[in-house]
Amino acid sequence: MAKALYCLKLCLFRRQLAPALTTSEANGLLRIAVFIVKAYVNVWFEAPNSTAAPRNDLQFLKDLKAYEKVNRKLAVAAQIRFVYHSWYLSEVNVAFCLFDDQLPFSEKDQIAKKMLSGEISDNPPCKKVAIDMKYVCDRNLIDFVTGNTCRFLRILNFDTDFLKVPAEQWRTRDDYNMNKRVVAFLRVVNDTGERAVKLMKDFNLNNARHQAAAREGFLAEAARMNRTSERRLPEANVGDTVAIPVADVGRFEGAPRNVMGVVQRVSDNWLGRVSNEHGFLERLLTRNQFALSKEKFVNIEDVPREASCRL
Repeated sequence: MAKALYCLKLCLFRRQLAPALTTSEANGLLRIAVFIVKAYVNVWFEAPNSTAAPRNDLQFLKDLKAYEKVNRKLAVAAQIRFVYHSWYLSEVNVAFCLFDDQLPFSEKDQIAKKMLSGEISDNPPCKKVAIDMKYVCDRNLIDFVTGNTCRFLRILNFDTDFLKVPAEQWRTRDDYNMNKRVVAFLRVVNDTGERAVKLMKDFNLNNARHQAAAREGFLAEAARMNRTSERRLPEANVGDTVAIPVADVGRFEGAPRNVMGVVQRVSDNWLGRVSNEHGFLERLLTRNQFALSKEKFVNIEDVPREASCRL
C-alpha cells in the first residue's frame, strides 16, 4: 500500500512535477491511480477482516474482471497477479465465510448443507484453488465448498451442531458465537511475517557492516603491531599463549581490550609480526577469531585488562 500511496501523491502533484515527468509517465500514473481508487483501496482496507476473507477475495476477482471495460491491459495484469492470492477460496479456508455477517442466510444454508452431505477425503486437501477468470463472475462461494471444508471446524476443535439448524438461528447459539469470536481473532494477512523479514534483513545488513568494519580494524591493528612489536614486545614462540591489546572495533565504542590467543606458527609474512618473528595473521573471520594460512586458526577471546599473559 505504501507504493499505492506514493503513486497517488505523484498523480495529485503531476502538474507540479511536469518538468520531470513525461506525458506518458503522467498518463500511466493516472491510470494506476484510478485503478487504486476504484478497485483496490476498498479490498485493501477489508483485508484484515478474517470472516469476510473468502467473500472479499471472490468479489475482488469479479471486480478485476469487470474492470476490463475500463482498462483491459491493467485489469488483465492485476488478474494474473491476484489469482495466485486466492488462499481463502480453498476448500478448507472457504469455511471462514460461515461467520461472515454480510453473507446472506440462504447462501450459508446451502454451504452448511453441502458440508454435511460431503465426505472428508483421506487425501490432503488442496491448499490453493485454480480459478478460471473467464467464468469467475458466475462463481459463488458454495462452488468452492466440499466435504473437506469440515476440516476447518475440526482443526479449530469447533462443534458442528450449529450447521444442522437454519442459519437465521446461528446467532442465538452460544457455540456459534464462541466459534465466531475465535475466528475473528485469526490473522489472515502476512503483515507480521513481512515485518519479521524486514527486521532480519536490517539485522543481516548491519551485521555485515560491523564485520567489515572489524575486519578493517584488525588489519590496521596488525599493521600497527608490525611497526611497534620489535621495539616494545618480547619474543613469542610457537605454542605460547599471548594477549594482544587491540581496539574494540566490533562494538559501538572505541575502548581498547585485550584478546588472548595461541601462536600456531611463525612465518616470514609481514602481517601480524610477533616480536622478532613474523606471525602469520591474515584476516579476521569474526570479531573474536583470526584466520591463519594453511587453514590454521588462532581463537581469540576477551580477557581482563590485568591478564598476566602478554605479547
